[in-house]
Amino acid sequence: MKFGLLRPSGAQVTTAGLSPGKNEGDNLCSSDPGEGFQGCKWSRRSRRANKQSRGGHSTYTLLSPRTTKSCHHTYNDGFPRVYACIPRNSAVGAGLGRWLSIDNLTPPRRNPCRDFFQRVYSRCKGYCQSFMLRRIAAIYRRLYTLISVCVTWRRIGLGCPNLWLVVPIINPQIPRDPSSELIRQRAGSGNLHLAILVDNPLLKKLENLAGHWHRFSVINLWSDSTTGGRILQVLEKILEHSPPGSISRLSLRDRDLDFAPHLSVDSNPNLPIAELADSLSVFRTSGISTRWEHITFSHRLVQLRIDQIVANNNSELRGFFTALSSASELKELKLIEMIFDPGVLDRTVPLEVVSLPKLEFLYVERGHFNVLDFILSHIARGTYHITLNLDRDTAYRYPYFEEQADFEAFYRFLRSVPVDKLILSGCGESPWSIGSSLQHTLESVPGLKTLVLNHYFLDSELFAGLRRPTPSETSMDRGTFPRLTRLEFQAGLTTSLSELKPDFKAIFESHCIQTMAPGGEFMSQRMDGKHLALLKWMKGHVSHLKRTRSPIWAPESRDAWQLWDI
Repeated sequence: MKFGLLRPSGAQVTTAGLSPGKNEGDNLCSSDPGEGFQGCKWSRRSRRANKQSRGGHSTYTLLSPRTTKSCHHTYNDGFPRVYACIPRNSAVGAGLGRWLSIDNLTPPRRNPCRDFFQRVYSRCKGYCQSFMLRRIAAIYRRLYTLISVCVTWRRIGLGCPNLWLVVPIINPQIPRDPSSELIRQRAGSGNLHLAILVDNPLLKKLENLAGHWHRFSVINLWSDSTTGGRILQVLEKILEHSPPGSISRLSLRDRDLDFAPHLSVDSNPNLPIAELADSLSVFRTSGISTRWEHITFSHRLVQLRIDQIVANNNSELRGFFTALSSASELKELKLIEMIFDPGVLDRTVPLEVVSLPKLEFLYVERGHFNVLDFILSHIARGTYHITLNLDRDTAYRYPYFEEQADFEAFYRFLRSVPVDKLILSGCGESPWSIGSSLQHTLESVPGLKTLVLNHYFLDSELFAGLRRPTPSETSMDRGTFPRLTRLEFQAGLTTSLSELKPDFKAIFESHCIQTMAPGGEFMSQRMDGKHLALLKWMKGHVSHLKRTRSPIWAPESRDAWQLWDI
């Protein structure tokens, strides 16, 4: 039986099939507990217990002999035994305890492959500049950590094809990324996910995929550079070798909108983007200039995410809505930071309203209110759920003709949209930045059920803006004010949460809150008795109390780009 060695201070865990060294993306995953244990140190007692003398140098085995013996048991019996034999005060023991969540020794006992899959592919928490690289590094660090524990776990890991789905081509950021050939072998004959950082791709690695292109049903291409000239080149290479209809999910992202005109993925007549669109069930694009007038989707498309699209003239604007109307089976539509002047439309030829009869969810983020109004007024109303995620620029028209925001016009826009969920930011001046203006904003969305407030300072003034007006308050029609069922505070600030108990009580009496999420710096600090008593009191007034501990991160502030479909 072979185990990787854990050396003091900066050691490497090495097993067959694992590229040793810190090039696996160590620095990309450090904020996610349990993502890996390379370079960790044993406690003093465990070092003494595992120390071996080999040529005058000290090394430390990953697992003790007792643990090694326990690994011969089946997965159901060996899982708790292995964990029980690892020193709890060691980095490995503590990490596995957090990561595998087996402090009570109650792991799933029938499907180890499914359990491993959930642990390996769980999402990373927090924010980093290159989330895709971080996620890939996390996946393979977790996977190689699992299969390095013992022979039984290694056999399980190597025998589960679903654990080996992602084929990354991400050099040179992670020079020793996992071997694509090895991944393909371990994945069996199933479909694969191709993830490529196109800034400096090794085209030779693309050539090594010959004979396997039919297996790549999911494609993720992204660029983190400001030039981004390689997306077109790499996409052409992929489409050249992929059989027709093999790609069902395509995600393309360029980081910088300013360079989008250089990345028109349909400007090359040899690039069959229209033919590709016909086979897609999911299409996502960010910062990519696309000739929408040439694209016709099929009944297969069920998810469409468009981020940072620019329409410069009547033809481009009409082309987008024509392409959108072809997605007759679309269920989920996300439109993020759409930029165009509605005035470029030729009014002599009416623009038909797009009908999406199967649509279930419409998400609109950022953008100026006249642009959002134009988009939403040209998508037929239905029973679908609408989420608006607004920033302070929403109060301005596009293009800018006046320096002052038009709050009244913004409120009229809101009244025209049946919003189900509203996400607002407390940063900067906006029509909802303080209590009184927030009250006017909420009055404009009477059907609202879920409200998410990011980066707000929680005080009595804010809560006053959240309360429904009483019958004696004639300045506002009580019938137009929403009755919320879910209220979330993300990355909030306050001097004392416990002092806001009367304000929370007024909110509970004013609305029908079923889910409350008080999140912010106050949730990460050590709680005193008053704080804990307030949380206990809240639990008695809502069906679900969701505690978020991140002091600065608001996960719903933006629909962040990620390693999709993985």
